[in-house]
Amino acid sequence: MQGNVIAFGIDYTLADVATRESVEVEQIQIELQRLIGRGYLTITTCNRLFFILYAEIPVSVIYSKCIGWFHKYFFYEGIEAVRYLFSVYSGLMSMVVGETQIAGQIRKTYAKNFSHLGPVLNKLLQSCFRVGKEVRQFGVNRGSISVASLAAKRLHEYLGDGADVLIIGAGETARLFAEHCKLNKIICNRDEKRAEELAKSVGAEVLGFAAYKDAIISQRRFDGIVGACSLGIGEYLLTGEDFSEALLGLLNQKILIDLGVPRNFHPKLRDYAKEIIDLDEIQQIANSNLEIRRNLVDVASGVISNAAVSYMRWLKFHDYRQKFPELDKLIQDKYLVTKIFSILQD
Repeated sequence: MQGNVIAFGIDYTLADVATRESVEVEQIQIELQRLIGRGYLTITTCNRLFFILYAEIPVSVIYSKCIGWFHKYFFYEGIEAVRYLFSVYSGLMSMVVGETQIAGQIRKTYAKNFSHLGPVLNKLLQSCFRVGKEVRQFGVNRGSISVASLAAKRLHEYLGDGADVLIIGAGETARLFAEHCKLNKIICNRDEKRAEELAKSVGAEVLGFAAYKDAIISQRRFDGIVGACSLGIGEYLLTGEDFSEALLGLLNQKILIDLGVPRNFHPKLRDYAKEIIDLDEIQQIANSNLEIRRNLVDVASGVISNAAVSYMRWLKFHDYRQKFPELDKLIQDKYLVTKIFSILQD
């Protein structure tokens, strides 16, 4: 049967951090592999989780599975799925419109998985990269800011100059935060080599991962603490149990920035910390950024729609060639192939 491109998942517009972090990603991947093999991509960022795939089974099978996988979700098929991927990659659907971090994340995921995606998804991702490049020429990302830079700005507003900030993590989000943070930075990460590399690049100190709780609790260091780690569900960098009752008041003096999904700091710490800024709060700050680029977004959306139509035409021709493999043998003339392709487009 003819296949279809499908995109489904959850993002910051549908659910808060607590709901997004509860999704059992590995279970979805196991079931997808059973249904369609390895021909799919899992895109995970701090603000969204979605799957893009080409399925030669009824769309209704995947759709019915989503009901069990998510409390809330989006589901696109065909040209809408293609348009969704192109828009996400181009930064049009980001919390901070125009940010480019998502493009790098999709490219890295593709680089790890392209060998088993097959021609349909490989063509889709290559088209996606071209569209993103074209969209950026319109200046949608000009002067844009990221979630991490928004968080760094907000922390500076709270603490002022000269404050000490512990950044736990050394991945992309931690790097972006550290690059925009104008305070005294201390980097801590399980992989100490990565921590040292990041610290060197941003002019920061390094703290051993095993020592960060002692530094926070016993030595009472740091005015701000930033969590930017990839943790499992139920894992936390800090919980109320890390503090004795007498020391819980210590948190009243500290600002916590939680950039993780799943969250890096236990939600109950809100009862004690001076302030916890998480992705839900940053979303509210970012919403005001959208109006600034509204006109550019409209132009870019037109480019994306045209590119999605072109891709679906290619897919239609691809499906015909799969259905009639003798077509390539019968038609050697490139002009005739092009002519047939143009007819199938209509």
